[in-house]
Amino acid sequence: MSESSSEADKMALTRALDARVEALDGEVLERLRRARRQAARQADRSVKPWFPPAGLHWAAGVAAFAVLAVGLGFWWQAARQPLPAALDDLDVLAGSEDLNLVRDLDFYLWLEQDAALDEGQPALDKT
Repeated sequence: MSESSSEADKMALTRALDARVEALDGEVLERLRRARRQAARQADRSVKPWFPPAGLHWAAGVAAFAVLAVGLGFWWQAARQPLPAALDDLDVLAGSEDLNLVRDLDFYLWLEQDAALDEGQPALDKT
């Protein structure tokens, strides 16, 4: 179907509907107007705004500011505290020293315990 025939069909349909509306008597038109007004009023009442009424915008702003202030306070306190002890090992791993000692730490601990047993001293439990 071409676009021009589609436009012509729309125009013909519009003229036919307009002619039928003009042929309606006054009582039917009045009932239609009342029904339309009532439906519009009900639609206005049923719509719930997602944001509070205009008088409460300041309260929403205060609440948002309070949440932001508390969040920044927690973040600032966390940033000022020293790193946990578990992150001390990160300095050793990030350093340029030979990492063989770190990789073989269990082996060196075992050697130290074995040497202590050979000398007759009680082994220290380093684990």
